[in-house]
Amino acid sequence: MTSLAATLAALHRVPVEEAVDAGVPPREPVLVREDLARTLTEARTTVPLPERWYAHWRAWLDDDRHWAHQARLTHGDMHPGHTLVGPGSDAVTGILDWTNAAFDDPAADFVDQYLAGGHPLLDRLLSAYRRGGGTVRPGLRERVLLRASFRWAHVGLLGVRTGRPAFTAVARDRLAAPPPAPDTPQDPAIRPLRTPLPSLTAPSRPARSRRRTKR
Repeated sequence: MTSLAATLAALHRVPVEEAVDAGVPPREPVLVREDLARTLTEARTTVPLPERWYAHWRAWLDDDRHWAHQARLTHGDMHPGHTLVGPGSDAVTGILDWTNAAFDDPAADFVDQYLAGGHPLLDRLLSAYRRGGGTVRPGLRERVLLRASFRWAHVGLLGVRTGRPAFTAVARDRLAAPPPAPDTPQDPAIRPLRTPLPSLTAPSRPARSRRRTKR
């Protein structure tokens, strides 16, 4: 946990110029917001999404408080299958599959860990991230939860686009419960997953060549 948190903190501190030189196009939060809004609009009619979830996510996208952060270099698909660890330890020695690397909200890199372990794992990771030099400003945890629930819009849309109805069925099942009320500690759309989902972070984003880095 400590090593993963330190790895994420180091990743999110990478200077913009260095990331751009490595081939990651610069992108401001306003563009991320627009991309997500397009995904929401398409998923609303093609999945289709329950109107109560559409309204929940529309309110997120329309709330400027959630978009005041700086875009940082993110991996974008940080599920456990993409992390290499040393033998007999939990020390992260490398990160695989940089297809979804982008300038984005750092919250994006905590979503897969939350989906895997729920609130207890997220809280431990954020605490270790702060100790490892990461910046945990007010609102980061809430944005992780919002991004995590929005994953099911991506899953449903991916199923429609790729002709895999099982994905869409899973998304509909996860969104059968209503969105959480304000200050509700548990998001009903999130239940820890036994196996990682495919790369679903941004189905509309053009793929780039894979890269592998080691710390």
